[in-house]
Amino acid sequence: MDQSYKQLEVKRAIENNIALCERVAIANGVHPVSVDGVWMSLQPMPPYYPNLITTVPKLDISKHLEKLNGLLSPGWGVKDSYSDLDLPASRFGVAVFGNWFSVLINADSHYSLSDDSNVIVVQSGSEFTRWVSAWDPAMEGKIFPADIWRKDDLRFVLVERNNQVVGGFLLNGKRCDIGLSNWFGELDVVSSALSKVIASSQRVVGYANGEELNALSGFGFEPLQAMKVWISH
Repeated sequence: MDQSYKQLEVKRAIENNIALCERVAIANGVHPVSVDGVWMSLQPMPPYYPNLITTVPKLDISKHLEKLNGLLSPGWGVKDSYSDLDLPASRFGVAVFGNWFSVLINADSHYSLSDDSNVIVVQSGSEFTRWVSAWDPAMEGKIFPADIWRKDDLRFVLVERNNQVVGGFLLNGKRCDIGLSNWFGELDVVSSALSKVIASSQRVVGYANGEELNALSGFGFEPLQAMKVWISH
């Protein structure tokens, strides 16, 4: 992948992630804005979701940080999309050192699910409850409202074996780039299930920390650009 194409892929991964953050924000009654190269919410975001995401490199975001510090309690996050912010250690710490990634879905390059595995795209409230319970039961009702699974640009996916959930993930987007997030279970289960629910030749984008990405690279996931998540304190 040449550098110019890689940077285009980074941009698309960031845009896809912002679309997910915006969907979750609006579902929780939060209304973000895009201004001066950042996506930003002046209201508290749900757990794990940032209040500011940079969309271009080498930004001076000091005025935005001051505004957010004045409005929010400690614990809000900054997604440093190009890993080039130098935030003061007295006010921020790095919670995630990661990389944006992409992978072109090709059934031949992924492990096959065992015959006793079943891939379920959530289609009911009870299936959604199972998904949340398997992903993080402590977050029930705190991030994803009960009817968010109905949104046509979101797919909550479960993988079960012998009626037991063994993995799952969240997909966002419908066309060129599909975002992958909130995965759980063994990575071979996640990778195999992806090829069952995403059309061949579609590209999946997202971000992962170093350990996760090392494991995912065995399934064709390609690192694109370093990124960080900072948390205020």
